[in-house]
Amino acid sequence: MIELLHKKTGAVLASIDAPNLAKADLSNMSLSGVDLKLQKLFYVDFTHTDLSDADFTGCNIPYVRMRGANLQRASFEGAQIGQGDMTDADLTDANVRRAILFATNTKDAKLHGIRLSFSNVSFCDFSERDLSGSFWKCVDFSKMKMAKAAFRGSQFIRLTFQGCDLTDASFADCKLSGLTLRNCNLEGLDFSGSTLRNVCVINCNNLHLAKGLTAITHKPAFSRGDPSSIDVATLRSCLHGLPDEFLLGLGFAQAEIALWRKLYSDLNRETEEA
Repeated sequence: MIELLHKKTGAVLASIDAPNLAKADLSNMSLSGVDLKLQKLFYVDFTHTDLSDADFTGCNIPYVRMRGANLQRASFEGAQIGQGDMTDADLTDANVRRAILFATNTKDAKLHGIRLSFSNVSFCDFSERDLSGSFWKCVDFSKMKMAKAAFRGSQFIRLTFQGCDLTDASFADCKLSGLTLRNCNLEGLDFSGSTLRNVCVINCNNLHLAKGLTAITHKPAFSRGDPSSIDVATLRSCLHGLPDEFLLGLGFAQAEIALWRKLYSDLNRETEEA
């Protein structure tokens, strides 16, 4: 018999007649504030369960079902969540710091105020989510669907976006420091009013299709004074559509920009003739 206790009062919220919680059916229950830290929750079904303020600290949570669950202010700090289903779950103000979130279905989930610092998040769907006003540090995003996600007014420090789809997403009015964009789809991504400090763009072949490139404030890095940068692959693909104002903000001199434009114009002409 397993008793599920409230994390503060110690009150028994539910009793499960099983040796462990693996594959337990805990759906449609009221477990607000439940203490589940360090549990192994393999294949547990929390569908439509109230888990607000629940403590999942350090849990191993593969293949969990949390469709429509109330996860407001729940703590997943240090947890490993893999290939789960959080469709339509409410993760408002949830703590997912220092966690791993992998291939978990977050379609239509409420993510406003979610805390993700020092986490690894991959193969998840944050498309069209309202993530405005977020403050995240040292998050690695990989292979994410983030089309039309709203990050407006957020502050990001040392975030990495690897192979992410940011089509028509918004970084408007964001403070972006130490950000890396690698192999990302940036078409329609809105930088209007954002501040860039030591941002690195690598192999993003449609940077020129991003919005608000002339409405960016560029600042040097705190320690070395380095400007933001783009690699040669990005420059070669996008130079024809990148405004001088944006390139000057990256630290290029006007004469340097003119040389780059001539060089790549000549190379493109030779490629077409060949």
